[in-house]
Amino acid sequence: MSTLRKLERSVVKGSLTKEKVSIKRNFANAWSDFREKKFVVKDDDGNVLSDNTPRNTMKKKQRHFDNVEQYNRLFAYAEALKKEKAEK
Repeated sequence: MSTLRKLERSVVKGSLTKEKVSIKRNFANAWSDFREKKFVVKDDDGNVLSDNTPRNTMKKKQRHFDNVEQYNRLFAYAEALKKEKAEK
């Protein structure tokens, strides 16, 4: 998370603390309102003219479904290749 984003989040949390509202329950709404005010330009009727909200560039969490059985097969295959090479 960039430094600017951390500061912005702390500002939103600070405003919630001043209002004496639960940060845990209301942060998501306050953060989305803050981001909308910062990046979305609307006309008088409420129509969106431009939306410059930055894309989420965080990498997704990789899930690996490995187990011991797969590793045992891999090592057995490698040993079999070594034996074949040694026989030749």
